[in-house]
Amino acid sequence: MASAVSQTSLYTIANILRHISSLIMLPIYTRYLTPSDYGTVELMTMALDFTGIIVCNRIGEAIFRYYSLAETSGEKKQIMSTAFFLGVGINALGFMILILGSPWLSDFVSDQPDFQSLFILFAAVLIFEALTTIPIIYMRLRNKAQAYLVVSVIKLSLQLSFSLYFVVYKELHVEGVIYSAFLSNLIVGTILSIYLLKNTGVRFMPAVAWKIFKFSLPMVFVASASFVTTFGDRFFLRQYGNLEDVGIYSLAYKFGFLFVALAWDPFFKFWEGRRYEVYKDEDGRDLHFGNMFRRINAYVLFIALGFCAFIPEVIQLMAAPEFWDAAYYAPFIVFSFVFYAWTMYFNFGIFLHEKTKLLAYCEIISAVIITSLYALLIPSYGLAGAVASTFLGYVIKFILVYFTAQKLFTVKGNWGETLPLAVIAGTMVYVFSFFHELSLQNVAIKAALIFCFAVYTWRIVLQSSDKAEAIALICAIFRRLSGRSV
Repeated sequence: MASAVSQTSLYTIANILRHISSLIMLPIYTRYLTPSDYGTVELMTMALDFTGIIVCNRIGEAIFRYYSLAETSGEKKQIMSTAFFLGVGINALGFMILILGSPWLSDFVSDQPDFQSLFILFAAVLIFEALTTIPIIYMRLRNKAQAYLVVSVIKLSLQLSFSLYFVVYKELHVEGVIYSAFLSNLIVGTILSIYLLKNTGVRFMPAVAWKIFKFSLPMVFVASASFVTTFGDRFFLRQYGNLEDVGIYSLAYKFGFLFVALAWDPFFKFWEGRRYEVYKDEDGRDLHFGNMFRRINAYVLFIALGFCAFIPEVIQLMAAPEFWDAAYYAPFIVFSFVFYAWTMYFNFGIFLHEKTKLLAYCEIISAVIITSLYALLIPSYGLAGAVASTFLGYVIKFILVYFTAQKLFTVKGNWGETLPLAVIAGTMVYVFSFFHELSLQNVAIKAALIFCFAVYTWRIVLQSSDKAEAIALICAIFRRLSGRSV
């Protein structure tokens, strides 16, 4: 567990650095970009993500599986190098598809005339994504959390510098966002590509590429359905509302993504590969899985409450009044992502037994249900309907994936301890909705409620071993921040 503490602490710091630019730029974007501009940026990003999905660029899980189970160093290098070139080729195909569709897509994502050339420039980011993502996976597999931290610092510096120059100084609005994304991803992608190929060599094994592609092919349906679950609401808001609605909702959703990035991703970046090692320990794996879930669930719920409590104050302090309505929706989106975290934790049996088709079925079923909810609720209730659909969609997806994966391999969850804690947290999120007004009294009330939740968790839910690990993790983070070795 000491390794988990050290690695997770570094990933936590790295994720904070990677996403702190969003918090720093939030008051700038919400003043230099209108809600309509914000909606345009969100729709462009959606177009890139969905194109990547349909050309099967979600090969990360296949890399984790085959690399972790490979016996020799040479096999591991073959897998990584082959996956790199496969990923670049797939994303280049996606870029060509975006170019072909750019006349229609540019009109859909923006009301600005002659937007096609800017959209194509933004679409090139899809190629750079492969140059960045696969080398980062390699770092994670080798437990190079320090290198991952360095990359995060570089990317943060570039994103912040380019955004300040193009968006603030040059006042280029959406055009400035596009230039910033293009240049920062190009530079980071080039550096990471050199790093990967220097360590693995230039190798491409067609048999390995086919194995990775075949494993990942069902993930096209998984990712497509997941995309609908996550982003389909923007499409309906665009159709039945306007770009301003998309912009406000996208700002609210950003806090959900930040919650995942800061509360869940640091742990999962370590755990995604580590869980295969835990599986090999037949005697202790049940205990290890159960203990790990209890600990991470307590942490995730605590951070979720912190987000939900103070999002209204953050938005009112940092954003222009046109964006303030996002504060009503963001807390419920954040809590929806708790179910996302549970889904990711308990899907292990599906990947262990290479049953990605079953995951695809679960995702497709949940996507059909949530799309029906979008069509039913958004035309009548607008943004509130989108929030309700999102929450129900993540709950449904979790239920489907949980019971499917548990039939293949049982991952202990200690639900008798964790479920009551989740119910308490959910109730508190609802209570927070009555304290939206910016005042010291409301801040004090919400802080007191969170403190009570923390005391209950520490004294009632966590075991002595959990407390020891929590203290070790906190100490490790502080040592990292202060520059001392762990």
